[in-house]
Order: sequence, then structure tokens, then C-alpha cells
Amino acid sequence: MKCPKPECGVEGEGKFCIECGTMLAKTIDHTGVDRVKCLQNEHREHDAETACQPCKRKHKSETATRFYKSCTEFLCNECSNNHQIYIPGRHDLVNIQNMKTLPVVVDVNRMDMCKEHNKEIEFFCEDHSKLCCSTCAFIHRKCDTVEDLHTPKESACLELKTIKDSLITLGTKIDSFTAFSQQLAEDLNIALDNIVIEAETIESQILKRLKDEKHRLMVEIENVKTEETTKFSKAKVDSPELKTILEDIFPICSTVLEHGSPTQKVIVAKRVGIKLKALENKQNEHRDSYSTPKVSAAFCRNLVTLINNDDNMLNLNVEYQSANKGIVHGLL
Repeated sequence: MKCPKPECGVEGEGKFCIECGTMLAKTIDHTGVDRVKCLQNEHREHDAETACQPCKRKHKSETATRFYKSCTEFLCNECSNNHQIYIPGRHDLVNIQNMKTLPVVVDVNRMDMCKEHNKEIEFFCEDHSKLCCSTCAFIHRKCDTVEDLHTPKESACLELKTIKDSLITLGTKIDSFTAFSQQLAEDLNIALDNIVIEAETIESQILKRLKDEKHRLMVEIENVKTEETTKFSKAKVDSPELKTILEDIFPICSTVLEHGSPTQKVIVAKRVGIKLKALENKQNEHRDSYSTPKVSAAFCRNLVTLINNDDNMLNLNVEYQSANKGIVHGLL
């Protein structure tokens, strides 16, 4: 929404107009206190009914007839008379009928009412920094400094202007911190996403390395299989050949031993003995040349340690620092 003052033209919701300080919408600040709403009634017609402010606080409906400039209040006839009686001093009052335009009416959301006694605040106890109604003032009657708030002070305007400027500055700081915290959240999400990407990259590299090592191991296994299969095949071919020779000479040896003459026995013994020795030598050669392989897997010691280690392989390190270190000086 725009600032109601045409000369400003500042837009925004729930913020102060930087140019004139007007509250653009009623909001709740971080202390839980309602901020003041400026009703901007400068241009309201003088014949419109204006409520008596003291009566309104008492939940009564009376039309104001006078405006007290020094107290900045609209009063009906009865309240006006009481005002002049009970509040001493000069009263700069104006009849509403004689005013061309009505002054600005400010609704302070019952900030001028005592929360404890539901009465209008009239005093301020300096000793206890407490706003007091008439009942509270009686309790604080022995305090050294109790200020009558109906007696206007020039310093009050200066103090309120300082507070207003501080509110504007605080609003700027809050907006700046909100933007800063949002940027921190975005940066944090990016950093966490990058950690996930890094972990996935490490995972991919480990899997690729394991896949390559497995492929190399499978090649070695196939080579061993081929080599040993060749040895088995050669033994399978040579053994039947020796067996055949053995089967050919065994019946002759048996027959001669049983029915042959002594001369035949000597000759066969000599010949079969030579063949037997040759067969035994050949069989021994096969046996000595062949070694039975014993296979097992030997894994890298670092890999075994990594797998058997109970510690986490990947850890998230989180370091905290004060937000003031990352915020532009003067803004927050």
C-alpha cells in the first residue's frame, strides 16, 4: 500500500514511511507490542462527528465539542469542564465548529491505558520507570520523581522523534538481517548439496576402481584356468598311452611266467624289464612336472582395513560462527 500522504508516495506493508514516518499498516513488532496506527484524518470534514476520547476509553459514546491543542485531545462538554478543573495551567482549546479541518487523530491501541487498572495513564514514575494511572500514582506517592504527563515537555517530542528514528533504523536492520539469513540458508543448501555430490563422486570412483580390479582379477583367473587345463589335457592323453603299453606286455609276461621255458622267461624278463623301467620313468616325469595349484584371493590391506574399520568413512563437519561476522557493519 502507498503512504496516505500524497507528497510521499512510498509503498510497502507493515513498514514505516521513510519520508514522513507514517505507519502504512498495523503490524506487531518483535516485542509483541502493537505499533501505532496513524489514521490520517487531516482532511476529514469539520461537520463529521468526532468522539470524545476520554469517554471512548470508558466505553461511552459522546460527541466531542472542543479540541485541546496542548493536550491533543477531543473532549465533550462534561470532560472539557473536568479537564479545566482538575488539570491546572493554560488550556489552548478550540471549538470544533470553528475549525476548518480537524487535526490528526492518533489511535495508540490502548497504549495510553493502564493494563493493571484499565485507567488512563497520567503519570510517569522516574524511580521505577513505570507509567501510572491515578491508582498507580497513589501507590508511588512516596517516590521522589513522579512526572505529570498532562504537563507537556519539549523534550518529549525530541525523545519520541529519536524513538521513531530508531524504529526506522531497527526496521531496516530487521529487513537486512532477513535478507542476510535467507542468503545464509541458500548458501547452506548449496554447500550441503555439494557435499552430497562429492560423496557420490567418491562412491563412483571407488566402485569404478573395484570394477577395474575385479576385471583384472578375472583375467588372471582365466589365464590360470587355461594353463592348468592344458596340463590336465596332456596328462589325460599320456596316461592312456602308457596304460595301453602296459596292457600289451602284461599278458605275455603272465603267459611266459606260467608256461614258458626257462630261456623264454629270461628273454621276456629282460625285455619287459626294460619297457617297465621306461614306463616308470615316463610316469615319474609326468608326476614331477605337474604341481597342484592352491589358489586364494589377496586383497589390498588398506581395503580390508577400510571395510573392517568401525569408524565412519564419511563425516559432516559443522562449524558455527557469529552472524555479526558475516553482516555488513552498520546494518545489523
